Amino acid sequence: MIRRAQLLLLLGSATALLTYHVACTDDDGDPTDAGGDVDVDMDTDVDIDIDVDVDVDSDSDSDWEEDGDADEDRDADGDAEGDAQTGCGDLPANCCHEECECTVGDRACTYPNGLGRPGVCKTPGEFFCCWDNADCPGGEHCVGALVCGCGEDCTVLDDPGECFPSATACCDAITPCEEGYTCHDSPAGGKCHAILAFPQCWTDEECARGTCVGAVTCGCSDATCVARTGTCTY
Repeated sequence: MIRRAQLLLLLGSATALLTYHVACTDDDGDPTDAGGDVDVDMDTDVDIDIDVDVDVDSDSDSDWEEDGDADEDRDADGDAEGDAQTGCGDLPANCCHEECECTVGDRACTYPNGLGRPGVCKTPGEFFCCWDNADCPGGEHCVGALVCGCGEDCTVLDDPGECFPSATACCDAITPCEEGYTCHDSPAGGKCHAILAFPQCWTDEECARGTCVGAVTCGCSDATCVARTGTCTY
């Protein structure tokens, strides 16, 4: 419809221009005098057949099926079962634990605050000196060692201890133990066992809210038994 109207308008304009041109010129094509007679015999037979067939198919099927499901499966399980679960990169310098061993020289992890908590890397003691029981031979334990815990601000310098027997002579109500030991009763008879300092232990009662792990006590008549102190574990 728009194109047909435009064509008709152009045709009308052309006819008007032709009529004006004929009226304003003589037979030679020169402009007529103002008083000249103009005889215009114009037989204009215009036969216009306009067939405009505009078929616009605007069916723009844009079937766009967008699947915006951003399935995100996150296992943000932030449960930290104590300091032993902490990543090795999160440990302060010179610290360690059961899953993150010391990597410098022959240092070993010492646990002044008990197992399950971060320890400190220490060079093994020599000449019966020790930082913990691991530096002592079987049947002995470390006595008197001072080790500042991981990340703690201590005013006293670390100082190694000495190795002493974990258990000594038999004991009873008549025969007491020497200084530094206490009598442990058992079906095999009482035997003197060392009085321990934290985190060393013989029983769970010596660990505040912890468990004594690895302890072996002996009776008087257990000739082959080797006493071994345990460690409080959290």
